[in-house]
Amino acid sequence: MKGTDNKTARQRGALNLGWIGMVLVVGAFAAANLEWIDRGALYFAATATGSVLLCVANLARVNYPSFALNAVWTVIAIVSLLGGFGR
Repeated sequence: MKGTDNKTARQRGALNLGWIGMVLVVGAFAAANLEWIDRGALYFAATATGSVLLCVANLARVNYPSFALNAVWTVIAIVSLLGGFGR
């Protein structure tokens, strides 16, 4: 079934994006807490990118609560990256 194969491939792709996003978010968090990086542009860019990838994976899996959480993290990271929280 070609339609089923395409859906499965899309779901696998979304799952892979989710794993990449998780590595970015957790990696940035760990690196900042271990003081390998400061909580500056690199930290917020990695967090925002990772959160966007997790949002894509969450939508593909119809996981709306996790999508909402990651959407909020994306907004916070982007606003912080742009200096919007008075840093």
